[in-house]
Amino acid sequence: MTASWNIMDNDVIEAYADMLANMGVPVNKGEIQTVVSICTSDVGTSGATIWYNISYKNKMVVLGAGSKLNHKGTASISDFSHNLQEVFSSYKKKFFEIEDLKYVKIKHPVGCIYGLLKKADLPACLAKETAIRFKTVFGNIETDGLTLYVMGVNELLNVAKEKKASVSKLFTYQEKIARIIGYDFAKFDREAELVDL
Repeated sequence: MTASWNIMDNDVIEAYADMLANMGVPVNKGEIQTVVSICTSDVGTSGATIWYNISYKNKMVVLGAGSKLNHKGTASISDFSHNLQEVFSSYKKKFFEIEDLKYVKIKHPVGCIYGLLKKADLPACLAKETAIRFKTVFGNIETDGLTLYVMGVNELLNVAKEKKASVSKLFTYQEKIARIIGYDFAKFDREAELVDL
């Protein structure tokens, strides 16, 4: 089972609106939503994951790995509630982690996006389409890691939705994208080979 809902936290929304504006993305604060999603597993693994993301103009930005709770045996609703409460503080913590990516300079963003997505074991066809979309909108000129992550890497979710990926697949992709925040972007900063793209 999956469920998602929006929460209203004006401080968080304002911080992300400012971040997007500094990236040259004009976003009205009313267009930004803080989204909490819960995905429960099948009976065999007995777990639930709480995700926290930012949504704007029908685009999703993954803010990090979900918070997992094993509900086999003794886990209770209060345990789950505790995890959910931690989500709200995570929004602010993740903001600073992601914002630090603005200090990372990338000379070859198209190749970097493709390499990061492939390293995270995302489907090659989606990685390729995502890299090409970034090139179409932003070109293949030097950019920063923040723009690359928010406007590039996360675009894979939109590509997947357009290709009718299932909800469970989208959650799997979110989990893989969340790992990318911790990657060393500079290691993937290379010219895209024509055979790749």
